[in-house]
Amino acid sequence: MKKGCLFIAGFLILLIVISVIFAVFQKNVSLGEKVAVVRIEGPIMDSKNTIDEIKGYLKDASIKAIVLRVDSPGGAVAPSQEIYEEVKKATLKKKVIVSMGSVAASGGYYISAPADR
Repeated sequence: MKKGCLFIAGFLILLIVISVIFAVFQKNVSLGEKVAVVRIEGPIMDSKNTIDEIKGYLKDASIKAIVLRVDSPGGAVAPSQEIYEEVKKATLKKKVIVSMGSVAASGGYYISAPADR
């Protein structure tokens, strides 16, 4: 009886450990090709994070396309221009698709222009 209880307890502990490990690494586990989503929301006041995100996705061979989710009224000219240029470069390596939210005006529309769709 004790051996049976110890076996069941050991099995449950092992199952919990495996579940925790799987949950931790679940985001990094992928089978096949992926699509990346870059969210551009609110006023465009800085380009660094968006550009770094796009560059990171361009380096990842498992990512086959990038979706720009734009929900922005626009913003500063320089960051919009920098993001535009990065999106333009990205289209040479991967498919870039734009999904517009409730507003994509001014700089928000401009950064969407070089996308494939």
